[in-house]
Amino acid sequence: MKAKKKLVVLLCFFLALIALYFGWVHYMDHIRAKYADISVSSRKSIVYDATQEIREAEANYTDEQFEKKTEKVEGYKASQHKISLIIAGLTTPAEMQKILDLLDEYSIKATFACEGISASEIPDTVREIKDRGNILANYGMSGEEHWEELDDASIIDTVARTQAIIKGITGEYPEYAIGNSTVVNDNILYLTACANIDHYISSTGFLNPSSFKDFGEALGFVEKTAGGSIICFKIDDNLDETEYEPFEVDERPADDKQASVKRDEQTVKMSAAESIELLLEALYTTETAVVPLDDLHNEPDPSIDKMFSDMETAADYEVERSEMQDPGFLGGALFIGDSLTLALSYYPVVDENAIFCAYKSITPTQFVNNLKVSDADGRETAVWDEVCSKNPEKIYILLGTNALASGSNKSFIVYYERLIDMLKEQFPDIPVYVEGLPPVTKEVSDTRITLNNGRIRKINVEIAKMATEKNCYYIDLYSALADSEKALPKAIAQDDGIHMNQEGCQMWIDHLLTHKAKEGKK
Repeated sequence: MKAKKKLVVLLCFFLALIALYFGWVHYMDHIRAKYADISVSSRKSIVYDATQEIREAEANYTDEQFEKKTEKVEGYKASQHKISLIIAGLTTPAEMQKILDLLDEYSIKATFACEGISASEIPDTVREIKDRGNILANYGMSGEEHWEELDDASIIDTVARTQAIIKGITGEYPEYAIGNSTVVNDNILYLTACANIDHYISSTGFLNPSSFKDFGEALGFVEKTAGGSIICFKIDDNLDETEYEPFEVDERPADDKQASVKRDEQTVKMSAAESIELLLEALYTTETAVVPLDDLHNEPDPSIDKMFSDMETAADYEVERSEMQDPGFLGGALFIGDSLTLALSYYPVVDENAIFCAYKSITPTQFVNNLKVSDADGRETAVWDEVCSKNPEKIYILLGTNALASGSNKSFIVYYERLIDMLKEQFPDIPVYVEGLPPVTKEVSDTRITLNNGRIRKINVEIAKMATEKNCYYIDLYSALADSEKALPKAIAQDDGIHMNQEGCQMWIDHLLTHKAKEGKK
């Protein structure tokens, strides 16, 4: 009996091997049909014949009459806030797909510097990079570091072979090359020209997946990056000491005090896609255009100004203006918010019967997770439980100034949406007014990167859209309080340039009283 079982097991094993063999043959036939000019040595890698490319490069190198040099593409001091983005190296197809989708989401075209070996392992991904309108560049066969320290034959070989691979995949030779952690010199420009490269990329700034721990740091990097820069994001997570440049960003809460809830100090390493997403959002927030290398030196570029001037504004979503209501209109209102809203309770600008659930340094996340924070009297309270204990006639909510200090716009909106859903479920028949963030003074906007007025205007559009989608009423505080410079006037601001004094709070309340929503109309 045991002998029969062994025989059955062996038979199944051999049948599995036969199935694997024919599956492998079918796979190889598919590869050969798709890439007719290559040979296959293993399932993971496609080997391209680089004989012609190497022969031509060596012929140019030995030709005494060949004096051509590759043109060096460098950053410069542009009159506009624009950059070109290089993504150096390749990772898994799934991760590369995420990166490509992110670039499409922000309508950005980048230059992808590809290693020859990695490209041969994921040819479909390399083809898709090009098909989506991005530029391909030569990064050497394995992203070799310090080309300036390699001998001439090694540079010619690695560049020529990579040219052959990318041509075999896409049908075209890349026109750009960039060396990993390389100090470019005339000899490198000569050698890359021997391999028929037209342009050598000289980056002005470098990043990797460990460069940012949060959105605030991404903003800090973008803010200090000069217009006309070429930024290289290295997927392999390895920055040479000459490429690493630390930067700082002011991440103080809006009330300049410690947050009531301590942040988790443990830093989780980000993936390349996650880090690139922070970078792209920071570029968008600071109205920094990302242009192809071919267009970087167009000076000035009128399409860049149009790119940002055509953006929609939150004011388009505001509830229609109404007649001025009696101050008692706000008597049964519940005001949910951070220290900005808390200030309303300190000044005699709102009906004494108004209800407040407002706390310093609070964010939507803390409401959603029902965390305990300190109230105005120093007592600990679970914030969502406190909201649920109220019986309001209407709800006004203003959150975000503190959340923007270190979080990204997207993460902020995700938690804000959850909070609105919770409010609608808890108070299904109560109107909810979502207030846009007010501006800060010009001084604060110029010095506090995370509280830049341009960023506030953009997040207000997202807040307004969210309010509309959630069947809430949007109140445009920004336009109501901003001066001709689109900033909070010093005359109605407290010394910190963020909070409002009594006059500013009165203007705030007056705006609420002139924007009573019509029943059933969003």
